Amino acid sequence: MRLIFSLTLFVLLQACQPAGVAAPDLALTHQVQIAGHQLEYSPARLPVESLLTLQLTPAQPIISAKGKIEGISNYMGQIPLSFSFDASSQRWQSQFMLGACTEPQMRWRLTLELTTVTGQKIQLEDQFISSLY
Repeated sequence: MRLIFSLTLFVLLQACQPAGVAAPDLALTHQVQIAGHQLEYSPARLPVESLLTLQLTPAQPIISAKGKIEGISNYMGQIPLSFSFDASSQRWQSQFMLGACTEPQMRWRLTLELTTVTGQKIQLEDQFISSLY
């Protein structure tokens, strides 16, 4: 009985995938340069409801980075970003998840606030699109 239930569930879950849609290559990254600061999103397709990574390579030394993500196509609240620093790569990293929406592609706004070693505040903004698949 359990085997039949498991097989039925497997078939139903496979049926939820649209025909002809290839699985995304999750190994690729998407890089963006903003005022000399490099942002790297991975995986590049930014699938919803999956763990995503944002890496920041600042143009100058910073002591803190914080940020948020907000939906543009459809307001879905704010996703706060908490960053950690990797001294070996000199990169700041945050992990997050994007919520699913009824739209196949959702437009998002990333807002970052960086603090330099001298106390200067730097604001960065980027827009990107997530994918259902």
